[in-house]
Amino acid sequence: MDKQKQETIDQAKSILKGGAATSEALLLLANQLTDFKEFSWARKLLDLAVKQGIDNQQLNQDVAQTRATATFNDNQLNRELALDLARDILDAAFNLKTTKNQKTLQLAGAISQRKWEVTGVIVNLEQAFDYFHRGYQLGVASGDGLTAINAAFVLDLLASLEHTHWGAANTIYARRNDAQDIRTAVIDHLAEKLKPLLQNQPDKNDLPVIA
Repeated sequence: MDKQKQETIDQAKSILKGGAATSEALLLLANQLTDFKEFSWARKLLDLAVKQGIDNQQLNQDVAQTRATATFNDNQLNRELALDLARDILDAAFNLKTTKNQKTLQLAGAISQRKWEVTGVIVNLEQAFDYFHRGYQLGVASGDGLTAINAAFVLDLLASLEHTHWGAANTIYARRNDAQDIRTAVIDHLAEKLKPLLQNQPDKNDLPVIA
């Protein structure tokens, strides 16, 4: 095991055995653990942070996002339970019906999509699209267009499922057209973002000639 990874796990173990740590320190360590894919340790640390109490709203929301990520990726938990817990964590901190936090909507969409994969219940995939689409509506520029890309992907997936099981042609075409519109918005944004880089490229006539 990587030395730094092991040291981080050992630090988490020490805290969970009774070592003192602020909520800020617990979040920092939990983020390091999620980078190492050590989701169970990260979840336990942030469960402790919540148990200790968090007075700062921004810190509480930051903890909720990382805690939800760690929870729904924690393979030591039952899959459905982990997904439900992760969604509840986000809902308590943000109110998923009204939030305009794009990162939270991305996480909520990922959780709902994973729940569809686990249960096969289509309403979960539709809920995933709702979260992703709301994130897309907040703007393509932030988050590198991730909610937009996922919204388009889920639309295509829903269209494919409808074609296979129900054959509702009008809905299928509408979903695929909407997905294409979203992808076009992402491509347009990326093209605009790359324009300054392309403009700074040297003119080919200025490049040295290699004999």
